[in-house]
Amino acid sequence: MTSSTKADYRDFSQKFSRFVITWRVFFLTVAVISGLTAAWISKDFRLDRRLESMFPRGSKVLSDYQLLKQSFGGNEVVLIVYSDDQFWSGANESMEKLRELSNAISSSQGVRAVMDLSQIDKLVESAESGIAGLFSRRPKPNADGKVMSGIRGTTPLAVAMRQAFVGYTHSPTGDWLALAVILEPGETKLSNEAIIGSLRAKARAHFKSDSNYYLVGEPVLVEEGFDLIENDGERLGWTSAIALSLFLVLFLRTIRWTIATLAVVYWSLWMTRAICVIAGWQLTMVSSMLVAMVTVISIATCMHWFVAYQRLRHAEQTDLPMDVDAAIPSMSSASTTSVPSKSNSIESLTVSLEELIAPIFWACATTAIAFMALMAAHVEPVRDYGLMMAVASVCVFVGILAIVPGIVLVGRPAKSNQSKITIQSARFVHFEQRLGSRLKATLQILLARPIWTWVFLGIWVLCTAIGTWRVEVETDFLKNFKSASPLVKGYRVVEDHLGGAGVWDIIVPAPTVITREYLAEVSALDKKLSELSDIGLTKVISLASAEAAARKSPILARLTPTLRLGAMRSAIPAFYDSLLTPQSPEPTALATGDRGNRSDLIVSGTSAHGTEDRGGLAFISPRRLRIMLRAKENVSTNAKQTLIREVTQIVQSHTSSPSWIAAIALPDTAPINTEPMALATGSPRSLESGLQGELATSADGSKEPSVTINAGELNPATTFQVTGYYVLLASLVSSVVSDQWVCFALATLAIALALRLAIGSWSLALIALVPNTLPSLGILAGMGLIGMKMNLGAALIAAVSLGLSVDSSLHYLCQYIRRRKETKSVRQSLLDCQSRVGVPLMLSTATLVIGFGSLATSEFVPTVVFGTTAALCMLLGLVGNLWWLPVLVAHFELDGN
Repeated sequence: MTSSTKADYRDFSQKFSRFVITWRVFFLTVAVISGLTAAWISKDFRLDRRLESMFPRGSKVLSDYQLLKQSFGGNEVVLIVYSDDQFWSGANESMEKLRELSNAISSSQGVRAVMDLSQIDKLVESAESGIAGLFSRRPKPNADGKVMSGIRGTTPLAVAMRQAFVGYTHSPTGDWLALAVILEPGETKLSNEAIIGSLRAKARAHFKSDSNYYLVGEPVLVEEGFDLIENDGERLGWTSAIALSLFLVLFLRTIRWTIATLAVVYWSLWMTRAICVIAGWQLTMVSSMLVAMVTVISIATCMHWFVAYQRLRHAEQTDLPMDVDAAIPSMSSASTTSVPSKSNSIESLTVSLEELIAPIFWACATTAIAFMALMAAHVEPVRDYGLMMAVASVCVFVGILAIVPGIVLVGRPAKSNQSKITIQSARFVHFEQRLGSRLKATLQILLARPIWTWVFLGIWVLCTAIGTWRVEVETDFLKNFKSASPLVKGYRVVEDHLGGAGVWDIIVPAPTVITREYLAEVSALDKKLSELSDIGLTKVISLASAEAAARKSPILARLTPTLRLGAMRSAIPAFYDSLLTPQSPEPTALATGDRGNRSDLIVSGTSAHGTEDRGGLAFISPRRLRIMLRAKENVSTNAKQTLIREVTQIVQSHTSSPSWIAAIALPDTAPINTEPMALATGSPRSLESGLQGELATSADGSKEPSVTINAGELNPATTFQVTGYYVLLASLVSSVVSDQWVCFALATLAIALALRLAIGSWSLALIALVPNTLPSLGILAGMGLIGMKMNLGAALIAAVSLGLSVDSSLHYLCQYIRRRKETKSVRQSLLDCQSRVGVPLMLSTATLVIGFGSLATSEFVPTVVFGTTAALCMLLGLVGNLWWLPVLVAHFELDGN
């Protein structure tokens, strides 16, 4: 920096500071008006409750799941699970109790259907009564001598049906029953929250207590889980604000600064939320700690200004000489500012702002840069969270300048009560001097024995390298909630008694007419999948397995598959419709032409006429059959990935076989494995040479250009999807974790550049990265070494903690550079920094630790992990900035530079 540049900077900082202080009333008035306006706008800030929003748009995992929801009526199923060990003993009260509950739930608004044992009992009773009873075996008495009928009977049909639905409607031991409540697809008059509330009320009235049943399922997980997250966000905001306010009032004994700091917190929060509402951003699971983050950033930033102001007030009220260097912890290199006149609070605040404006700006800037690095993530909510926090960091900087001077100086006369202020500031300065001398003595020991630092850093780096490779991802979504919550207890019942909480699906094509050959192929696929029980797959059920069970009835066995399935659909329509899509309309060619002309037909890859859009082609979509899978949720990440991979390979192999493709072919058409129909969305000339143009008849009888594809290319007969919540959640945290390393690398590079601009030295900028990167990496490595799995909270900590802890390095190095230009001694400059800058660094870190520590009270485990790991990173960052940073500077810096 040249002398003219230094003079320009000094002149700008002086003019800017005096401008802010002079117009403080105006800026405070504007802040009040804008804050109230933003508070009114921010009331529309909502939590995005869709789990799908956690995935990048266009990803195969998301598109497969959306296809499942579109094809099978929304896939919104709530399970009501309860225990009844008398159900299978023949007690009529148990069956009537189940039927009564089923009827009550079925009548609820927003419920499409209910699937439970009472309906299967009705199917079995119908098949074994009347004319059908002439062909069926008579029920045999059970062990108690009672003759059982229906689903509880001993006939082959009853036994087969119980076996087919075990794990879904009842547990293998029979003491747990479940009602599958299928909600209306799409938008309904009632929200899921209202529907679930209604279901809970009816279940409570039926069971007389909430402790006698559990409500689980995707809608419950989303509604109750995200309710918990939303409530946590608000509660953690005021919890951290109260904790930090008590720290400021009781320890630092300042009311004005406490009020000013809290005003900055809430103004910044309201402005951030208002901007998010205007920009269309929504709060997500990732960004649920927004309130607490804004709180700790605001208070930590205000802390440095408070300390500088207190020093100057003490200097101006005493006759003891005190130079500006001692008063201000991070003064610019060529400042000639003098100590303010006595008893002038306005001048004290002006001088302290003049000298701290650059460090405060760069502290907020580096925090914003660290969060902006999250924009490199593939998960959209992580990117949104990065933008939110970057906006919040800017709002904090603006809020400090607009609010603090007006509140700190309001009602304060030019000649203050000198005795009262002197006692307050003298106590603080006395505490600061004692703590600063101890920090200085500690640094002298470390500088005399630098080998301790190098040995410690070597061990730290080695453990970090080993630990980071051993970190595993936590894919059990239930572990995001504390084990004592009713939600987790309900899912544990499903996990332990109903085959596992891991629910997922396979979608395969089906012919227009379901034939024996096709059902045989599906049964063969079911059998292959069932062989994976040794690696965690607990249940496989499809229409084929239910149809096979129905064939145990002599009368139903004599029917054709179409009639047998029709009877099943009449008896248990909810189950049938959830496994097979309706017959498609007659295949009709679409006039494709320009893609823009058919935008109204394409919805998430599937058109309104049952076609699929793939790579510029529109395929006639076959019917779809759903195979439901159940697996244990509480297993390792590797076990989940292995199971998903094995299932995918089995389905791919089976659906590629000639027998499968032949079974898919429509009875009245040529086998589709030879030349599957495709419609071109553009000119045939633009397609590959393997495509042959032909004319297809459109709906109005006209001829439109279309093409066919050679065998094996994009064959709809072999198209399948392995999807569901099990697959969705298994890849969720893995995606966030893989992104965090990219985000951390970008944050490191960007912050290094910001440090270079702030302090004017590449060597010092690179040195400053060491005490700020190693703590967060060490925390993640420690998790790997002790076997703790990484969840969403830990996955964000690296880049975030880097942006927060580097603020301390900025203040330290700004003071160091100024001292070097005056003393010319590296050692003496570091010792002066240690005694002067160390105290505000410790105070600001204490506020951060208290703020992040308040997150430990959350019931959302990722928030707890984020808060505790962030607090630990801040403590280690403080150690690094007061130990590693000065020792490294002493090693690489030379006197006289």
